[in-house]
Amino acid sequence: MTQPALQADKPASDPNRTVIKTFLRAIEDGDLDTIVSCYHPDVKHTEWPNALRKEGVVSNLEDVKTAFHRGRTSVRSQTFHINALICDGDVVAAECLWRGVLNVDFGKLQAGDTMTAHVCSVFELRDGKIFRQRNYDCFEPFS
Repeated sequence: MTQPALQADKPASDPNRTVIKTFLRAIEDGDLDTIVSCYHPDVKHTEWPNALRKEGVVSNLEDVKTAFHRGRTSVRSQTFHINALICDGDVVAAECLWRGVLNVDFGKLQAGDTMTAHVCSVFELRDGKIFRQRNYDCFEPFS
């Protein structure tokens, strides 16, 4: 017996899918206003422990804004290649390949080199905005 296609009953133009794509493109573009507009005012962003954040971190919207400005000093540009975007109601999982061109030396990488991470982000949306975000970032070796 064949299983039905995942989310076959969901239109390709799912508004939650659109929010996440808009959000990722805004990060690439360095567009803080659009990033903030994608977030619910009471967002909780969890970044699980990884090579950059050994203890992990939980952030609110103000923390996210601060991290955005800090990140702009160390990364000159970044891209997300979306490998999979899976929507289930108000939950969206995005599997992406992230690449960031560095402004600074970091580990064995020099300014101008590209840092790479395999990322899975799980987003919970409320009122069409990102209410909860959990990032599982797996960085390729840089030290």
